[in-house]
Amino acid sequence: MDGQLRILILEDNASDAELIRRELRKSGLNFAVRVAPDKGTYIEALDAFAPDLILADYSLPGFDGLTALHLAHDRLAGIPVIIVSGAIGEETAIEALKAGATDYVLKQRLSRLGPVVKRALLEAKQLAEKSRAEEELARQREWLRVTLTSIGDAVIASDIHGRVTFLNPVAANLTGWTQEKAIGRPVDMVFQVINEKNRQPADNVVEQVLSEKCAVVLPHDSVLVARNGREIPVEDSAAPILDASGDLVGVVLVFHDVTEKRRNMELLRSVAHFLDENPYPVLRIDRAGTVLYANRSSDALRGRWRCEAGQLAPEPFVRLVQDALNCGQSNLMDVECDGRVFSFVFAPIPGNGYVNLYGRDITDRKRAEQALRQMNETLEQQVAERTELAVGRTKQLQALAVELIEAEERERRRIAGLLHDDLQQLLAAARLQLMAAFQNQPPDSPLAKADWLLKESIRKSRHLSHELSPAALHHSGLVPALKWLAQQMSEQFGLQVQLEEDAARQFESGALKVFMFRAVQELLFNVVKHAGVKSARVFLTGSDDSLIITVSDQGRGFNPGALDSTSATAGLGLLSLRERTNYIGGSLVIESAPGRGSRFTLSVPLKLTRADNLQRTSSPTGERPRIPINHTVSAGDENTRVLFVDDHQVMRQGLISLIAGQPSIEVVGEAANGQEALELARQLKPDVIVMDISMPYMDGIETTRQIKAELPEVRVLGLSMFDDDQAAHSMRLAGAEAFVSKTASSAEVLKAIYEIAHHE
Repeated sequence: MDGQLRILILEDNASDAELIRRELRKSGLNFAVRVAPDKGTYIEALDAFAPDLILADYSLPGFDGLTALHLAHDRLAGIPVIIVSGAIGEETAIEALKAGATDYVLKQRLSRLGPVVKRALLEAKQLAEKSRAEEELARQREWLRVTLTSIGDAVIASDIHGRVTFLNPVAANLTGWTQEKAIGRPVDMVFQVINEKNRQPADNVVEQVLSEKCAVVLPHDSVLVARNGREIPVEDSAAPILDASGDLVGVVLVFHDVTEKRRNMELLRSVAHFLDENPYPVLRIDRAGTVLYANRSSDALRGRWRCEAGQLAPEPFVRLVQDALNCGQSNLMDVECDGRVFSFVFAPIPGNGYVNLYGRDITDRKRAEQALRQMNETLEQQVAERTELAVGRTKQLQALAVELIEAEERERRRIAGLLHDDLQQLLAAARLQLMAAFQNQPPDSPLAKADWLLKESIRKSRHLSHELSPAALHHSGLVPALKWLAQQMSEQFGLQVQLEEDAARQFESGALKVFMFRAVQELLFNVVKHAGVKSARVFLTGSDDSLIITVSDQGRGFNPGALDSTSATAGLGLLSLRERTNYIGGSLVIESAPGRGSRFTLSVPLKLTRADNLQRTSSPTGERPRIPINHTVSAGDENTRVLFVDDHQVMRQGLISLIAGQPSIEVVGEAANGQEALELARQLKPDVIVMDISMPYMDGIETTRQIKAELPEVRVLGLSMFDDDQAAHSMRLAGAEAFVSKTASSAEVLKAIYEIAHHE
């Protein structure tokens, strides 16, 4: 044996295992042994040790030789397994051999082990070599099959009885027989050949090869009669197929269609009759290049060549003449002379050592071809120009569509801003002034009715502002904004949205968040309007460079191809979303079918360049307002020092008037934006800051975060027209101790100030 043999011994008795080792050493084998006493160790050794031979005890506690045999063959196909047992009956031994065991040896007769092992290894080696030989034979057969299938000539193979065993595609096309129908039939049934002149069946070349055991060529005028009756001139040859011992095992028939060749030869024969009367040049040139004959029509050509009969033709012609004689096949060459173009056919006559040249005037054809090429070039140029124009117009239309969508988003934000920053603030301020005026009025007074009307106006204005531009979209991440959207879809339409996300993700561009939110909103509206179901699923995922959102439902479904139809009247929302997604470098994939639900997969890059244009927010401009400081309502050492922060002066004045006259409160300042609030907090160090969320320069959430980082002892009361859980949650995450809506009563605002001021 070459190398070291790896032997795995399955044996729970250490003494028996040692006896087996000794016996193996006596046999002169070079080996390494691993002993497995139980099933677990045995399985581990099969994978880690990779043995060349297994000696397995037949009976172990909880484990038997047959199971070990099956495990070995499952993991190591073809490995020899020898059963070594102290007591094994004949029936058991036969069962093991039937199961795949190589042999068995009784422990009482271990002297047999060495020869048995050597024989088992030899048989395994022979089996492996046989398997490799069979694989190589199969590979060669497949190579031969592919080669014969791919060859340009028609090929038919037969056995020694003259029946078809193979038919390649070219032969199938010419004969009209498929391989499936031709296999097993006599060759002369599939390959029917007649003599073109006398119409009699040609000799059976396959029978000739089988009888003479040599190659046979079909007569010159042979015609193949296809299965559909079509007649095809063919040339063929048949040769014997011999095995390695030289015995005949079949015949291979190779043939090809010579229709074109016969047509050319017929043309040459017909032209040759005219000679001098032929209006086209006719010449005869021998192998040395000497012009043996030239008709009158070739005078102009020979005048250009400056040669007469008996002189040498130009070098290119001599070379083509020699090539035609060497290969015995015709050549073609185009020659220009006196503004005319001639196409010459070189017809070799090998037996006489010369070539006949037959010219044909193809000037008109060449001119027509040139005109056609020029026309094609002109058409291609026009098509390219119009294609470029169409692409440009498509891009213009796409940009216009995107600009319209962008304008809609800006207008939503502007109107929502007007509702929130102007109308709602004025209404809230008016309500604060009104509450200060009717604190001691009875509940049914006209002022109480006016307060209710103001409160209802604020509620409707806030609802409209939320629908146009949700606060959650601009003051929190995409996932919280989508959660808010899911809640709104449930409350407004009864659509239960299952929101899933595999990882939280931050975005460099706020435009990406707005775009994805609006996209999901549009897709969920589609579910409400068209799907006919009450549930949908939104899944948020992504990679290092892209964000992917999938919206799916189990509703009616539709044909996505209808979106691209020129007659489509629906689906404009999806078309707009798809165009907008493509514009920013993303994609929208729509998977749907009638009755099988819909799945929309939206993918956009995390770092948007062009998408930042989707949302344009202008920075605050103009002079910063002058904010009065130390505006005192009441004074005292135990007073709670309060700083009011709101970008609406009328709102600040309303809050100040609300707490006027309240005990133990001192207004130390007021600020119109987050930056001023931060500066005043550093200077005044108030006890409580009443902080609006939405402000220019720096919003209330970021201002609260910075103030709490520098002055953790300062208490912050969040204040906003957005009366929702997300706004309150964002303020508390930033560090605010409490959150109150601007529409709350004066008692609620005062209570919140007192509670956070005295909270330890």
